[in-house]
Amino acid sequence: GSVEHEVRLWLDESAGNDSQNGTFYSKVVIDARQNQIVSIYKEEILNGADPVVAEGLIPVEIGSNGKVTKADVNSNWYSYEEKKWANAVVLKDENKEYWPGEEIPESNIESYFVWIPKYSYQLWDLGDYLNAGSVIDETKPHVIPVKFGLENTNKEESSIEFKQCTTPGWDEEQKIYNSRNVSGDSSNCEVGDYMTHPAFLSMGTNGLWVGKFETGYKGTTAPGNINDSSRIQIKPDIYSWRNINISNAYLSSYNYKREYDSHMIKNTEWGAVSYLQHSRYGNQNEMKMNTTLYKTYITGYQEENYWKQSSTSASTTGNYSGLYDMSGGAIEFVMGVMVDASGGLSNLTKNGLLSADIAPQYYDLYKYHTSTNHFNRRILGDGTGEFGPILSTLVPNGVSYSMSWYRASAYYIYSNASWFERGNGYIYGFSCQLDQVLDANSFRIVLAI
Repeated sequence: GSVEHEVRLWLDESAGNDSQNGTFYSKVVIDARQNQIVSIYKEEILNGADPVVAEGLIPVEIGSNGKVTKADVNSNWYSYEEKKWANAVVLKDENKEYWPGEEIPESNIESYFVWIPKYSYQLWDLGDYLNAGSVIDETKPHVIPVKFGLENTNKEESSIEFKQCTTPGWDEEQKIYNSRNVSGDSSNCEVGDYMTHPAFLSMGTNGLWVGKFETGYKGTTAPGNINDSSRIQIKPDIYSWRNINISNAYLSSYNYKREYDSHMIKNTEWGAVSYLQHSRYGNQNEMKMNTTLYKTYITGYQEENYWKQSSTSASTTGNYSGLYDMSGGAIEFVMGVMVDASGGLSNLTKNGLLSADIAPQYYDLYKYHTSTNHFNRRILGDGTGEFGPILSTLVPNGVSYSMSWYRASAYYIYSNASWFERGNGYIYGFSCQLDQVLDANSFRIVLAI
């Protein structure tokens, strides 16, 4: 079983002092089996879904000026109740050590990640729509009720107010969605039920560390369409890595931090972030856009660069602790793909780089269709159908657009464009695309520790 050791760190007050005469500075608990540092501080509302900080991930706090300091894990270094999400960084020089409260210079930060704790959310709409409509219902956006916790509550054992339902197409044995009966099929889900978000079930984790920004690259020149995890960095005020297809984005993400189970973000994982953003623990409304869209594609930008306080309006929390670039900036490919007409995986593998051997927890599968309309193809929790009805409306230039919450563009994957892309102007929007090299498209990385 897990072996816990209490480690007391002592700080000398004067040169030559024996360490035991110094001042008690901090303590941590080390899980010797998993080689993880577990936070002493626990937030009651998380019900055990507190951040898991593996060795090599440094827990940090980000001040109101964007300054990063190492967190003291004895204190409340995060508070989801106060919309202060937990952050951690990967260092460029991993041999450099910092004391709690000490500033970590931006020059020694390679990547930022934000903790999304495991949660269940209350179903408000099962997303069962046969087609697009014609009238936008502006009253649809609302605060999404969320309950944090590690247990997958059982419908029979829980109260009527909080019960677990089985998601359509969920394969309990494989922990994936079965592409042949994904959505629109029978289940015991009902509006008002609380459902454990599938992003946590499929990865079997207490939460997910999600890249705080779109993935960028090291060096003065863009890497282009290559598989090279050594070029990855996830930081503010840098260029997003674009001109890369899904295959190389996936492979680079997968190889980035294998010890942390790194991978390219899935459609359901994007959904997990967006639902939390619209809960009482996020900023609960339409996010401001990264306004470098179709310009320079600089990460963490909102009218001014990340270091200006105004940039926080483009964060999922409205402060520096949240995720950026999920609205505007580059468009992000995600691992959400449609099966082919026979129900096979040719849409996953046809480019010759991705393989059917990819473990199924690293992608979401969707039903085949020849139209971009809805047709009950959503996965509960993926941030598509539940933001419906996905309606078409005429804009002043006479063009009809399919729209989701906040009039975000919404086009489902179909036979000629089988991959989802997200963040095209809105966190709630989505579109369809081929696996191809595009100047406007980037990607995001997730760690499932």
